[in-house]
Amino acid sequence: MAKSESVKDRRRYQRVLVEPSSKTLQVTVTDYGPTLVFDMSYEGAAFAQPKERKVEAVDHPIRLHLKTDVDEATIAAVTVRVSDEVVAVHFKDISVAARIIIDRVVTDRIVGLN
Repeated sequence: MAKSESVKDRRRYQRVLVEPSSKTLQVTVTDYGPTLVFDMSYEGAAFAQPKERKVEAVDHPIRLHLKTDVDEATIAAVTVRVSDEVVAVHFKDISVAARIIIDRVVTDRIVGLN
């Protein structure tokens, strides 16, 4: 990979910002607590460090529990970037229910931008 190639250029799916004030998507990191999602795509997400317990390691498997007004699902993921404030993950195992939630979040946000 060339040094000039950015992370954005390597992504297959565009990440969309998730409204911080949105009550429609609640996310909890299993064993770490609730969090606020900053952005999401079909392959990953970035979210705030949970307040109950911080995620500390890269390449660490975690589970995200997604809940909306109409449905809920769990996604297996692995951490790809960890800082004091933000955690980025790559989704590993996405159930049909989780795919529907992600699709709704991503599609609604893209439509809203246009």
